[in-house]
Amino acid sequence: MKNINKPFIIGIAGVSGSGKTTISKKLAKKLQEEGLDFWDDAREKIEEKVGELEGKGEELVEKGKELIAESKVLEEKVLEKAIEVKETATQQATTTAYDTLSHIEAIQERGRQATAELKKRLFKNIPRKT
Repeated sequence: MKNINKPFIIGIAGVSGSGKTTISKKLAKKLQEEGLDFWDDAREKIEEKVGELEGKGEELVEKGKELIAESKVLEEKVLEKAIEVKETATQQATTTAYDTLSHIEAIQERGRQATAELKKRLFKNIPRKT
């Protein structure tokens, strides 16, 4: 048996009470004595692993639900912040627009005053026709 280099499967079938378990235990002992790995009770081990995976699946679902809830909270916070930033930007833009308009009006007023002063100086010595 030591010349076996590839994995292999031995299946044992039979009706209830025919000695399947007894034969498989003796075979397992012999294979282990020969230095070969033997996986006994494969069905039980598979069912155990499936149970572990089912538990992990439930854990993952719960974790997924938690992450979805957290993402909704974060989404709300981002939306609130975006609204806050928009409102602040709008207020700043409005303030800047009013300041600019006031500045333009002041410049226009100085222009009107300068024009009036120039008219006075230019036409000061010119007689008016009546």
